[in-house]
Amino acid sequence: MKQKKMGIAKATLINGGAKYINVFFMILANAVLSRLLSPDDYGKVAIITVFVTFFMTFSDMGLGAGVVQNKDLSEEDITNIFSFSFYLSVSIALLFTFVSYPISWFYNEYEYVKIGRLLAISLFFNAFSMIPNACLMKDQRFLLTGVRTIVSYALSYLIAIILAYNGAKYYSLVWQSILYAVITFWWNIKCTKLHFKFTFKYSSVSKIISYSSYNFGFDFLEYFVRNMDSFLTGKFMGSAMLGYYNKAYSLMLYPVVYLTNVIASVLHPILSDYQNDKEYIWRKFITVFKVLSLLGAFISVFCFFGAKEIIYILYGEKWGLSIPCVQMLSISVWFQMTSTSYDGIYRSLGKTKLLFKTAMIFVPVQLVCIVIGCLSKNLIILSVAVTLAYILKFLITTYSLVKKGFGKPQYHIYKILWPELLTTTATVIICSFVMKIQIASTFFSGVFKFLVCLICFVAGYLLSGEVNLQERRCNIDRHY
Repeated sequence: MKQKKMGIAKATLINGGAKYINVFFMILANAVLSRLLSPDDYGKVAIITVFVTFFMTFSDMGLGAGVVQNKDLSEEDITNIFSFSFYLSVSIALLFTFVSYPISWFYNEYEYVKIGRLLAISLFFNAFSMIPNACLMKDQRFLLTGVRTIVSYALSYLIAIILAYNGAKYYSLVWQSILYAVITFWWNIKCTKLHFKFTFKYSSVSKIISYSSYNFGFDFLEYFVRNMDSFLTGKFMGSAMLGYYNKAYSLMLYPVVYLTNVIASVLHPILSDYQNDKEYIWRKFITVFKVLSLLGAFISVFCFFGAKEIIYILYGEKWGLSIPCVQMLSISVWFQMTSTSYDGIYRSLGKTKLLFKTAMIFVPVQLVCIVIGCLSKNLIILSVAVTLAYILKFLITTYSLVKKGFGKPQYHIYKILWPELLTTTATVIICSFVMKIQIASTFFSGVFKFLVCLICFVAGYLLSGEVNLQERRCNIDRHY
């Protein structure tokens, strides 16, 4: 049964509460696993995960987003689409099993065949879970999806820690992925009560194929941007170096995934109800952009100055080579956080074709940066190249969304950023002097740096006059 519609703020609060609990479990679990496993263990799994993600792109084919966007689908249509996804999931899982052989040959590591066979199980359940998950998002059942994620992660990581403690090495990470996929699938089926049929009508799939095809095209291109660095680093620098880089990159993804996505993940399901009211979506976009901009600026500055403390506290001193990577990648956090919401806005407007065309521009630009960084065989240069890639993506996608998507002058979006720009600049200058203070305890040093950044940002934001959120919203509404 379809749930009552809710606003972005309420949905974000529900989604955020669940995700922040999940973040706690993940940080705790990774802190333990990082001390039980080696960089090489993480590197081996990171390499094969690149290909799992690639096949996941094909397994969805944009069908999930199409189910969310199309409000005219009947229960029979969704059943047919769900049944179609089963055969798609089986095909993708079997193909991945066979592909694991050339992967092992490419990296000269036969162990990837064994890992690939196991991860094919997780690939199947993740793919087959796409449509039930889309139904939950379509009905705005965010509390259920939030609790599901907490339970799935908590149980799967608990088993992974037990396995790692007993010497399972990188296989503990493999089984975590499998258990998470199985639990998530079971939960989604129980909540949606979807039924599988051996036969289905393709006419139901065709109702969303136009929308989904461009959405799939974008996801396919986005895959290369997100994973090409891991793919090439594993080849040219080895699994150990990839382990260090992947740990830094994953750390930088925490705020993007668990802060930005708290808001971004609810944008499409909610704003799709207003797909014919472009001005309403514009106003909501501006509000979300401002919030993410402030959060992103603070996190970028803190991660840059506190990289050493973050790595040592969370993962231990053996991960020291990840510190300069964290510093460089921290600059990209702001650009990633602000632009992550763009995908949901494009889809809410029904402009997946424009989203795909934009990707056709920024993906080659990003790939050039990443390839140059990987070929350098230097982790710091690679991190700088990846950061530059995300900056360029931000500039291209912002222009496309504002100018082509909304039909607004480009300067509007940058005009509203001056408080964050001034606050960030002042904070960086202050921190450049204050952070030279040496504190013996790593933990208290991290706390000190966090508080300095927090005080600077709060003071700067208060002085800018941006604290009056209601007034700002009114001004935006009158201006636009």
